This record gives sequence, structure tokens and C-alpha cells, in this order.
Amino acid sequence: MVRARARLFRAERAADRFHGATLDVSAGGLRVDAGDAVDEAEHLPAATRLFVELELPDEVLVPAVLSLVAPGTEGLRGSFVDIAAADRERLVRLVFAEQRRTLAARKRARGHLPRGSGRAAPSRRTTS
Repeated sequence: MVRARARLFRAERAADRFHGATLDVSAGGLRVDAGDAVDEAEHLPAATRLFVELELPDEVLVPAVLSLVAPGTEGLRGSFVDIAAADRERLVRLVFAEQRRTLAARKRARGHLPRGSGRAAPSRRTTS
């Protein structure tokens, strides 16, 4: 899972600021833990527009506009309504890289992938 720090600002009320960490990120949107502001954030109506700044693991800032899909106790969920194409592509690359790392770790745990290798170990079939 791609982790990023997030700063969210309500479009119509700049004083409403939420800081948190992403729980899920994709090219289409995100889910954020609003931290200490969770009680206030839970009461935002669906379709509320939020400006978001994501600080990615490589310290790149990604600005975007998010439309709140469903506020709730499990974080703020929203879809991107305005994000630069290059930033969306950066998110896609980060998500795919993380998925590859996760899959490789699972394969190593099951003994199917040697440590430090990007490829599966060759099968050792014997014929009788």
C-alpha cells in the first residue's frame, strides 16, 4: 500500500484543514485517516470539494482536488476530480511498484521466489 502524508483544505472554508495519512491511494482517489480532526471530518457531506496536497514517499508534492465520496469512521474517501496527468501517472507507477513488492514478498514467504531475485525460481521437475 502506498503511504503518503496528506493535507486537506475545504474549498469554501480554508480554515477547515485536516492533516493525516493515506490509508489507500489509487489513480482514481484516496482514503485518508483525518487524525485528530476525524470527528469534524465525519460530518462533511458527500460531494464536498477538498483541496489535497499529497506528500509522496519520494517527497514529491501532488496537488489535487478531491470530491468526498463517503466520510466515515474509517477515513475520508474521495475521488480525484482535478489532478495533473503526470501526477496521476506517478501515483499509478507507485501503486504498481508497491503491488510488485508485496507479491514478491508473498512468493518469497511461500518459497517460490529466491530473496533478491525479481524472477520465480525455476521449477525442478523430474521425470521417471
